[in-house]
Amino acid sequence: MTLIVDQASVREYMGLNTPPSSSQYSDGTIGSNILMAQAVLERATGRYFVDRTFTTLSPWKLTTMLRAEVPLPGFRSITQLQFGGSIFNENESFWLIPDAQQTGVATGVQFRAFRAEPGQPWWYADSLWFDKALDSPFFPGNYGGGYYYTSMPNDLLIAGSAGYTADMMPFYTMRPASILTDSAITPQGSVLSYSQMPAEVRNFIAQYAGGQNQMVSVGG
Repeated sequence: MTLIVDQASVREYMGLNTPPSSSQYSDGTIGSNILMAQAVLERATGRYFVDRTFTTLSPWKLTTMLRAEVPLPGFRSITQLQFGGSIFNENESFWLIPDAQQTGVATGVQFRAFRAEPGQPWWYADSLWFDKALDSPFFPGNYGGGYYYTSMPNDLLIAGSAGYTADMMPFYTMRPASILTDSAITPQGSVLSYSQMPAEVRNFIAQYAGGQNQMVSVGG
């Protein structure tokens, strides 16, 4: 897997000895910690922070339950989107929802309008509603049909590029020193606690949580 930062950068940031042969932390150890930090951040936030490429032969998959809006783990671009067995066109039959930082990464995709004029069906908000058969009872909520929020498994398939970067490797590099007690003693007698992630990391997770970890409203 791609590393979001190289071992040399971690050594410089932490003031570790170079070359690696003169340090107690090998490049293999630091590289393993980088991968672990990446995995923890991605699981905790529901976003991709490492570059990933999905193809039509190996797409990103999700069961949507026919929700009007679906969270994404962070796509920079989408080359093909297939929904319910049909190929959809961007800004015609699906719309990408950008992240709050406007970084160019999409954290959601919307498939239809939420509402129209008061007293009018929701599908009137789409000028192509007739061609798309948006008034069909198979769409969620239409006429109170029995297919409300149901779908085939993995009905959403996306090919494209995802991911952007962040890190917490130093925590995992120093963590082994306290693996049995959650704390370590420095040569000067000070106590270093590793019982929980650093405050900066906890704040990062809280601020960047998205994707499936922060479900968005399905609208009406």
